[in-house]
Amino acid sequence: MVEALTDPSVRWEPNNISIAYNNYTDRMKMELPEYNDPASSGVVYTSVDAASFVHKYLPIVSNTRGGLVWTPASGKSFVITDLIINTATAGTINLYDNVNTQATQVVQLTMPATATMNHPFKKPYPSSAPDNVLKYDSYGACSGYMTVNGFEI
Repeated sequence: MVEALTDPSVRWEPNNISIAYNNYTDRMKMELPEYNDPASSGVVYTSVDAASFVHKYLPIVSNTRGGLVWTPASGKSFVITDLIINTATAGTINLYDNVNTQATQVVQLTMPATATMNHPFKKPYPSSAPDNVLKYDSYGACSGYMTVNGFEI
C-alpha cells in the first residue's frame, strides 16, 4: 500500500505547478521552505550556539528610571527575540537601548492593570552597538513582571 503522506511531486521546482493532495487527511499539503532552501530567499539567519540564548525575568518596579534588564558580555550585543510584560498595576513602560531617546526606544507601552502583552519580534531586535545595556523606565504606579528572550552576538 502506498503511504498516504507520500508526495511524488518535485519540491521547489519552478516548472512544477502540481499541488499534492493528502488522501489520508483530506487536506491540502503545503511545505514551508527550510534553512538553505532557495525559496527562503530574503530570510536572514544568524548561526547561534544554544549556550548563547538568554532569558531575563525581572520585576517591574513602579517609578523606576534606568532599570537594568540585560547587560551583555563584554564586546557583545544583545538581540531581543521575544518580550512578555505582565502588569499588576496600570502605567507606562519604556524599554530602550542604553540611553532613553526616541532613536533608541525598543518599545513604549501604556498598560492597563492585570494585563499581559506578548510580543514575538518578527525580525530580532539587535542593540545599536556592542556593550550597550537594555534598560527600562516605568511611570506612575506601573508594576509587574517582564520577560525578555534573545541571544548575544
